[in-house]
Order: sequence, then C-alpha cells, then structure tokens
Amino acid sequence: MTRGDRWIVILALVLTAVGLVMVYSSSSFTAFVRKGDENYFLRQQVFRTLLGLGVLWACARALSVRVLESAAPWILGVACALLSGRASPAVSARAAELGIAHVLQGIEDKLRSFEKLLSQANLKQEQAGFMADELVDLPVLTRCGFACAPHEAPEAVRLRAHYVAAAPAGRGAAREVCELLMRAQGTFERALQGYLR
Repeated sequence: MTRGDRWIVILALVLTAVGLVMVYSSSSFTAFVRKGDENYFLRQQVFRTLLGLGVLWACARALSVRVLESAAPWILGVACALLSGRASPAVSARAAELGIAHVLQGIEDKLRSFEKLLSQANLKQEQAGFMADELVDLPVLTRCGFACAPHEAPEAVRLRAHYVAAAPAGRGAAREVCELLMRAQGTFERALQGYLR
C-alpha cells in the first residue's frame, strides 16, 4: 500500500467514524422512545459498517488490478487502447485527458501489440474494434470484429472497414465512432442527459 493509499483509507475510516457519531446523535432519542434502548440504531449501523469494511478488505485482498482490468470490458462494456506507429507527447497527453489506460506508441508490429492487448483483456479478436487510417494497419483491421476508418483513409483501408466515418481523422472521426457504439449499446442518450441538466 502506497502512502497515498494509506491516506485514502485513513480518510475513509475517519469519515465512517464521524458518520457513526452522527447516527448516534441524531437517532438516540428516537431509539429510546421507540425501542427503549438509545443505542439500538447505533448497534445496527456499527454492524453494517463492520460488514462493509469486511467485504471491502476481502475484495481488496482477493482482486488484483490485473483481474479488474481483465474484467473491465465486461463491467464497463468497452475498454479503450491506443496503438500508434509514431511516438508523440501530444498523443500521450490527450490519451491521459481521455482516461485511456493502454497507450502504445512507436509500435512497429501493431498486430502483435493488438494480440497482446486482447490477451491481457481476455478478449477474442471478434470482440475488438479498431480504427485505421493507413495501409500498415490492415493486419489488425482485417482481424478485428468491428473495423473503422476515417473518410480520408486509403481506399484499400476503407473497402475493408465495416464503418467509414464521415468526419476526418483528428476532427471528430473517433468521436463519431464512439457515438455510434454508444447508440448501439443504448448508452448515448443517458450520457447526453448529463450535459442537458
């Protein structure tokens, strides 16, 4: 456990203790009047708190980050990765902004990297999507389950894509594909509601 993790655990325990004090102070009179025991609700809350902490501890011991990462596609529905033949600090920064955990740059063999990512995520090729804009991407594009390309990709790439975005690369093509996937999953409208409030 890192130092930052310790502070998070300590903060959670302190907030839990404060919550228990508040439960007692706000419910002791009602508990005494209704149940004849001013600690009635406090005991119930302490039991539930200990049960919750026990489950938290068991999960923290049993589940590793690798297990959670491999379960991410099933829990979240989609896991994202970025494979690029070039290396760019701007790409790293943008991926960090978007929360993309798997960023592989300077990749010479994209197919090998693609297969490695699939293995880590415990996915089959047909369960993955890929967006390509160059001929060197064809080995991955022709093996994935959902192949996409921006409209200015070479014809050989566009012909092998299941979906060709109307927007160009770097100007909304990836967003267009994400929106298409979200609409297919039925999650787009729910996400949109967050912006309309």
